[in-house]
Amino acid sequence: MKLKKGMRALSLLMVMALLGAIFVPAVSAVEETEKENLSTPLVCFEGFTKKADAGQIKQDLQLQQFQQKAGRYSLVSFDILGFRDELSKKSELPVIIDGKKYTMILEEYIVEEKGGNSKTLPYSGHLKNVDNSKIVMTISDCGLIASIILNGEEYCIESLSDKDLLGNRYEIEYRVSDLRVEGEYLYGIEDYLAHSIMSDEELKIRSEEAKIEEEQKASKSKTYVRVLVMTDAKWIYDEPDWQNTAEEIIFQANQQLGRSDINVHLIATYDTSKASELAADAQNLIQDPLGTFINHVPVSYLNSKSADIAIYLGGYDCTDPGSGVGATWGYDADTLKDRRYAWVQMADDPSPYDAIIHDRTVTTLHEIGHLFDADHQDGMQGPNQENYNRAYQWNWGSTTQSVVWAPILRSTSYEYSSNDYNGNYYHNNALRIYNTRNVVASYA
Repeated sequence: MKLKKGMRALSLLMVMALLGAIFVPAVSAVEETEKENLSTPLVCFEGFTKKADAGQIKQDLQLQQFQQKAGRYSLVSFDILGFRDELSKKSELPVIIDGKKYTMILEEYIVEEKGGNSKTLPYSGHLKNVDNSKIVMTISDCGLIASIILNGEEYCIESLSDKDLLGNRYEIEYRVSDLRVEGEYLYGIEDYLAHSIMSDEELKIRSEEAKIEEEQKASKSKTYVRVLVMTDAKWIYDEPDWQNTAEEIIFQANQQLGRSDINVHLIATYDTSKASELAADAQNLIQDPLGTFINHVPVSYLNSKSADIAIYLGGYDCTDPGSGVGATWGYDADTLKDRRYAWVQMADDPSPYDAIIHDRTVTTLHEIGHLFDADHQDGMQGPNQENYNRAYQWNWGSTTQSVVWAPILRSTSYEYSSNDYNGNYYHNNALRIYNTRNVVASYA
């Protein structure tokens, strides 16, 4: 299905040959995962993690989805208050991951400018003496959400919305690579947007400027962009703790946008004032989520909230294959107002996209990148686009893609391509975001 000129649509495309590797096991998926669930926790914060019984919360939709898709997982309960108290006293805490002991080095993320309405405490860090490890974690009264990258593998922890009969909450732990890829594939549509192009001489000049910038990064000013994060009554009903998930996504975005080569910080406000109104228009949301969102949330509303951009985290499964699981008109939209909106699906999809924190986060960061004009990889552009503004693919134990790669694959990382990270001067989405950040920050 052809999209209108200029629309950015994120679809999921994987090599069909992967299907050949999928087979039906002799033991059912649920039986196999239940066996795995009897083992020790996949990720154990010593003294604060306890194994839980899946039978206590069998009605939880998220848990049922994991039982169907995960090769293995752990259902656990955390002593949230005790863990938060320990984090306030220590920056180094022990953790056991896949049976091996490590030490986490964590630091609370402090926002220089107060704003938004966050309810969580965000932490970031790494595993001591483990190269390329990364920890991003948010903790609230309701639970804990975390991403731990170790040896090229991502371990995730997500809070379940439902409680047991005693009011206790639970978390589920899994390794992203253990999730089975299921469903029919959605084929993407190449975008066309007009851009300028840098000559080889200009790229050489940019290369020299970048070297100078390396020495100036510590003093570079940060640009603040205010984002209105909205949802509908459907996602609130399915996941009452939706804001915890949304905050983890925005925190992960700030980990990437806050890098020294971009220096952007998103100040998020979480808004449910249009949730019922959006849900009442469910038929149009399912067919055209981005357009319907724009119709219900006009620019005047964004301006009244001092929001530069708005992201709709939608609870419905979009039926339009052209829209995929995320869309935006992007930085170059013909109509100025349309440049300020993006939609990302939070619901599970018949395609390989799953309602897990990894897929949700990667897709949201992909669309945020488009709002700052970050572009796809080589071969997916129209004429006259910047020849440095490209996504990148590299080998990190396995093939990995930067976050604006299209389509999003399960191996996609959260990184924006950059000469200073994974990428080079010809694959540098970070530079484009840096160049457009002040324009985006001036919308409201």
